[in-house]
Amino acid sequence: MERPTAEAVGRGAGYVAGANVITSLIAFAFYAAAARILGTRGMGEVTMLFLVIGLYGAVGLLGANSAAARFAAYHSGSGSAGRAASAIVRSMELATAGSLASFVALAAASPWLSAALGIPERLVLLGLAAGLASNAGSALSGALQGLAMFGDISVQSVIASALSRIPAIALAIPLGPVGVAVAWALGPAAGALYAALRLRGRLGSRARARNADPVSLREILIFSAPLYVLSIISFLQGWLGISFLYAVSRSLEVTGAYYIASASAGILGIIYGALSTALLPAMSFRFGEAGHRGVAEALRSAEGIVVYVTLTASLAAAAASRPLLDLFYGSAYAPYAPEFSVLAGAAVVGALGSLYGTSLQSMGMTREWLVAGAASVGVLFGSLAALAPTAGAIGVAIAAVMGSATSLAVSYAYVRRRAGHAIALHPRKVSFAASVGAVVAIAQALAGYAHLHTVGSVAVDAVALVAAFAVLSRAMDPLEPWERTALLGAIPAALRPLAGALVGPRARGRGRNAE
Repeated sequence: MERPTAEAVGRGAGYVAGANVITSLIAFAFYAAAARILGTRGMGEVTMLFLVIGLYGAVGLLGANSAAARFAAYHSGSGSAGRAASAIVRSMELATAGSLASFVALAAASPWLSAALGIPERLVLLGLAAGLASNAGSALSGALQGLAMFGDISVQSVIASALSRIPAIALAIPLGPVGVAVAWALGPAAGALYAALRLRGRLGSRARARNADPVSLREILIFSAPLYVLSIISFLQGWLGISFLYAVSRSLEVTGAYYIASASAGILGIIYGALSTALLPAMSFRFGEAGHRGVAEALRSAEGIVVYVTLTASLAAAAASRPLLDLFYGSAYAPYAPEFSVLAGAAVVGALGSLYGTSLQSMGMTREWLVAGAASVGVLFGSLAALAPTAGAIGVAIAAVMGSATSLAVSYAYVRRRAGHAIALHPRKVSFAASVGAVVAIAQALAGYAHLHTVGSVAVDAVALVAAFAVLSRAMDPLEPWERTALLGAIPAALRPLAGALVGPRARGRGRNAE
């Protein structure tokens, strides 16, 4: 692994972001088609299927994917290629043992899961099979991440997404949710096979060094054990709200419609998820090379871009929530526009929380990350208990934001204390994002006043978004020159002229820390 530069991180994020754009488009196609083919009740069953897959990943992977990513990058930064390879091998052994043991245990509990979730037992068992394939893909993806093989991560992601979601649409027509479950096992299995083949050649060249300087399983477990608990916490963060909503409503229809709104808001994680993926090995490398100072430098470089991109996109999406849900999923899902607006509008909270969590992970502070996650779940559980019974789906959305805000606050406190990093307020970026969102909101209000059809309303919102972005980028100049360079470097070359026109010309006369 070569020393990571800002340009390399940008390229890495660009690879992953490009794959995320493709997989997100595929996901949109799947959700749009499945929402209409299966209806709200069928989507409720699919939601519970995904819950089973998520549960299996939480209890079975044992943090092995994160351990592979962190140790491979750290030992590469320390100049020990053999220990980097050994860490990957030990992490794969841990993932295999945990996944097989969890499969047996959860399969034995499938009758109880079936009754609790309101879905057939065969759907539970198919979900576990899909989870087994997903765990294999996640573990191998962690190894690719640790070796900074971002192009291969992107290919694996696209393979897994395309070969699960596209067949799922076709199989959902004759088989319903069962067809989705079958397809959901095919894609991750194909992606895992691709990753294994790519790693085989890379690790083979390091075999002699690996055997001469091995990493013990105990060393891996010390790091991954808190991450195992954290993976369960992450599962609760993602699925506790769905579980509460189903418990208070006892309606798969309500649960399925809310899941569509929630998953759609999650699409906004394209950029910050890609950036976090690229930053983990870069920060781990810099920590091995320069200690806490290296992590703080990488964090400062990423923070402003995350605020700029995520906040702008989230506020614009929140402003156009109802026509977007109606256009993509149908009128049955449009009433959940308020929930989508809450979750989308607060996406920047999750983005910054992810960024600080990556920083903690790169420094080996998994226990502190665990504390942040536990605090988040505690607040989430209390908020759900207070809001879900009376407010329903909107209460669940508000509780989710409160949980994310707690995780952000605790993670930031640890990062500031250990790495000396103080969050910047980025006033120009916040003002820019708010202004763009306000323009889209005004356009949406005018479209509603004119009683435009859904397609026309979305078209008006899109034109307003592009025009506001281009004009305000020049008027408000929200990006530092180096931020603009890094952002454009993460965009495919064919799209850079268009992106450059949108973000505006290179600023002059401002230093790196002008804001």
